This record gives sequence, structure tokens and C-alpha cells, in this order.
Amino acid sequence: MAPKKRSSLFSYTTPILIGNCKVVVEAGKFSSEINENSLEISLAKNAKVKISVVDDGYCSKEGEIPMNSGYEENGNYCFLLINPKDVDAKTKSLLQEVLRIYSKELPAMNYAANTGKESQFLERCVSNGKYCTLVLKTKDDIEPEEVIAAITYQIVPADMQIAEVPLAAVKSVYQLKGIGHLIYMELRKRLQGVGVRTVLCWGDKESELFWLKQLLVKLTRKAELAGSPLRLIFGKHCVFLVVQIS
Repeated sequence: MAPKKRSSLFSYTTPILIGNCKVVVEAGKFSSEINENSLEISLAKNAKVKISVVDDGYCSKEGEIPMNSGYEENGNYCFLLINPKDVDAKTKSLLQEVLRIYSKELPAMNYAANTGKESQFLERCVSNGKYCTLVLKTKDDIEPEEVIAAITYQIVPADMQIAEVPLAAVKSVYQLKGIGHLIYMELRKRLQGVGVRTVLCWGDKESELFWLKQLLVKLTRKAELAGSPLRLIFGKHCVFLVVQIS
């Protein structure tokens, strides 16, 4: 598919749609180039770009598990992006299920670094509104409704090319089936679509091997990224990893 080019001398009010995101450019002059997997915008220094998710909360064919993933029930599963700021009952129920999965699969992540006492780290990441969560779940018309895997993340406000992933887990009965890689690749595709080029990941000792398989590099406590020192706060049992996805 050949790239589509657009240019404007004034504020461009018609949204540019890519993936499940809507991009609005507020600039006196800019140009853009879009293809199936990426959007490139060239604009002046003082311009503003607004990116918002247009996922309507329902599962689409794009989110279906591919036939080669090991699932025979190809049409019964999909990806769903959850924002904890949505206060409807369905969102709350799904987030509670995500929290139960994290609590069971990532127990070491819920203890404070200095005291070793149990903290509310998992609950805060899932529910406080700072992070969104991408889940792989059964479709709405499949009973019982079930969350299979989840990744919680945010695009770092100070640098829109960096995303942070504090939590990710696959329900134990679905592990070692390629599901973790599947949901990671879905997140990677979505992040690439909005210009993210680096992913920073937290993990406990059990999940470290999985993250390293995704071509991440373990950082030291005095890590640097793109020439700028990172201020890292390590949990007692946590590792910190980074991947470039450009």
C-alpha cells in the first residue's frame, strides 16, 4: 500500500485515523505521511499534536487470535484496551480480574523495596488512572467471560516516544503457549503506531526470562537511555529492562 501524503497551511481539524487512535494536529503548517503501520508528521516547533484512543470498548476482528497461535477457537478471543478512568461496571469487573491475575502470578511485585512489607503497588498500577491495561479476553458473548493475559502500561508524558510497562502476566493455565509473546506483540504494534520507540519494563525474577526473550536489555541501577540519566526506583525483587522497538 503506497503512503498517503497530506499537507496543510492551517490548523488541520479533520482527525487522522491510524490503528485504534485518532490524531489531531494543531499547527499553522505541517505535512503528514501515513501507511498501514505508521504515521509520520513534520511540523513547526510550536505545534501541538493530540493523540486519543478511539477504541469503542468492543472486540474487533483485528484483535482476534490468529490461527497459528495454538487456539482452535479462533473467533472467541480478542484484545481490549481498558482505561481505569471509565467507571462502568464492566470496566471495574475486568480490572478486578486483572488484579487477581497479577496478585497470583506476580506476588513479589507487591512488596515494598525498603521494608519488605506488603504494599498496594499492584492495585495502584491497575486502578489509579495513571496506566491503561491491554487485555486478551474471551468475547462478550462467550461464557464465562475470562481475562487470559494483561499488560499494564503508560506512554510517559515527559517523552511521548517512551512507554513504561510496570506489570504483565498470563493466567497460569495459559502459560507456555505463546500467549505472553502474542499480547506483547499486540502492544508493540499499537505503540509503534503512535510513535513510541522505547519500552521500559519492570519484572520480578520469574518474569525476567520472558522479557529477555522479547529482545529487552537488562539495565543497571545507574542506567542511561538516549544520553539522559534515568531515575530508577527498584523494588526489592524487581528487575528493570528496556527495548528499542523502532
